Amino acid sequence: MLHYRPPIAEYLFLLRDVFKIREYSHLQGYPDLDFNLIESIFEEAATLSREVLLPINGQGDRQSCSLDREGRVTTPQGFKEAYRIYREAGWTGLGVPEAQGGQNLPKIVTTAVLEFFGASNQAFDMYCGWGDSAATILGQYGSPALKELFLPRLVSGEWSGSMALTEAQAGTDVGLIKTTASPQANGTFRLNGTKVFNSGAEHDLTSNIVHFVLARVQGALPGVRGLSLFLAPTFMVDADGESTSRNGITCAAIESKMGLHGSATCEMQYTDAGAYLVGELNQGLTVMFRLMNHMRRRVGAIAVGVSELAYQNAREYVAGRLQGRAPSTTTRASETHADPLLEQPDVKRCLLQIAAFNEGARALLVWSSLLMDISERSSDASERHDAELRYAFLTPVLKGFLSDGAFANCVTAQQLYGGYGYVAGTGIEQLVRDVRLLSIAEGANGVQAFDLVSRQLRKGRGVAFRAIAAGIGRQIEQSSGGPSTVELANREAAALAEWERASMLLADPALSQAAVGIASSDYLYMTGLVLLGFMWLHITSSVRSGSYDAERGDDDRSRRLLRAQVFMERLLPETALRLRRIEESVLNLAMWPSHLV
Repeated sequence: MLHYRPPIAEYLFLLRDVFKIREYSHLQGYPDLDFNLIESIFEEAATLSREVLLPINGQGDRQSCSLDREGRVTTPQGFKEAYRIYREAGWTGLGVPEAQGGQNLPKIVTTAVLEFFGASNQAFDMYCGWGDSAATILGQYGSPALKELFLPRLVSGEWSGSMALTEAQAGTDVGLIKTTASPQANGTFRLNGTKVFNSGAEHDLTSNIVHFVLARVQGALPGVRGLSLFLAPTFMVDADGESTSRNGITCAAIESKMGLHGSATCEMQYTDAGAYLVGELNQGLTVMFRLMNHMRRRVGAIAVGVSELAYQNAREYVAGRLQGRAPSTTTRASETHADPLLEQPDVKRCLLQIAAFNEGARALLVWSSLLMDISERSSDASERHDAELRYAFLTPVLKGFLSDGAFANCVTAQQLYGGYGYVAGTGIEQLVRDVRLLSIAEGANGVQAFDLVSRQLRKGRGVAFRAIAAGIGRQIEQSSGGPSTVELANREAAALAEWERASMLLADPALSQAAVGIASSDYLYMTGLVLLGFMWLHITSSVRSGSYDAERGDDDRSRRLLRAQVFMERLLPETALRLRRIEESVLNLAMWPSHLV
């Protein structure tokens, strides 16, 4: 049975001491933020995570979802009641603007809630978040009629939603989509086609499910330029917003998957299904990308949450598991014939590397959330634009680097259990299976890496990269206060120089796409390491400053500095290896004949 302690204190430290959110009073809504209020929100989210969502996590994995002959999906026992509690507590519209029925809380607050919920029950979380998602799409692109009919119920959680992009022949290449949309005399459309890998497209948690479907209107251009986005409810809606007859949308199957058994991953058939256009014709991918980037941030938060859950449980296990004698220990008792696994040096290494990743990654989530808030809430157009550029650069890193790192950390945590990590019962093997999806969903990580190099790095002649690199350089110059901070600054400076060298090589427009493709994954990982080093500079500088809360005690200070040291010595040096690989890809032009692969 897994246990979980949501990292409330970590988030409060990041908000108060590291990123000093009180200095952003010019952002809309920030003056209203009170740390007592923030802490109470975190406490409520933690209670729901521990007492409601975590207890049904393993049960959902064992029981799975079921599909009856009428195409209706039943979720695992406890999910329906958990959703009722989740909805009635108001979590569905946490970050939605007040004008759209939400609470308008900034991303720096909602990010913590995303981590807590995703950690405690990743499968359940797949059904959630459609208040924010619907507001993201309909708030900007929906017609007044669509907003009035659908947005209030999506924000309140009375209804939920689902993304319908992928088809059997059209995964990453959505330009191959075959689903058609036929215009009707009344301005609506009829959809025909089949979609796969639709999370939460059919379930028993809400009375209606709203599908956002990519389809091609007859006569539209081939490829992505001819795609439009449509809204299709499972049950049609009358002028008063009340559900009426069943639409032509049917769940034909639910996938039997490696993990996330409590999440219904559906194959959906659209047969003359009534639908409404969202945005303009042939602009569907533009609209959908806005939602996809929103979901990629969510993936990063879930990844860090699951990695933290794995760390907490693995540490507790090795602290109580007596096996062998440690090379040196201060806790050896004469009445025992073995020491806790926690005393083994390699076990300590594993745990500290996971913890160093988690703490730096959490800081990266908060910083990126702050950039999102600036881009949405600042009255200064130049400040908004600069923040938006930097956040766009970070998005593939948040999704790709954090999800891959979380999977690796869960595997490491599983290893610490020995044979008990491979069998059901401890819960750790479920985490490995569940978190694996995050590297694939919302755009596979290889695609994220290629996007980072081919689009984000080169956009505006590297303006976002230069801005981020300059910020890291300033933080290096400002870092002082103790040997560990200075040494970290020196090592981060070396990693920054390596990153800048790699960026210069890959930003060359004359570089072949083959070379970019081979080098991009190394560049993504390298970027993630440099950014985590940047975050650790912020953290250690805050710990060394006189404003650090003395109530936390020497152990808390020492723990953070030890994790910073482990990151500096064990993780950050990998930037040199990644640079060497990138240089080899560029120099050798990465010409790998397919028939020899």
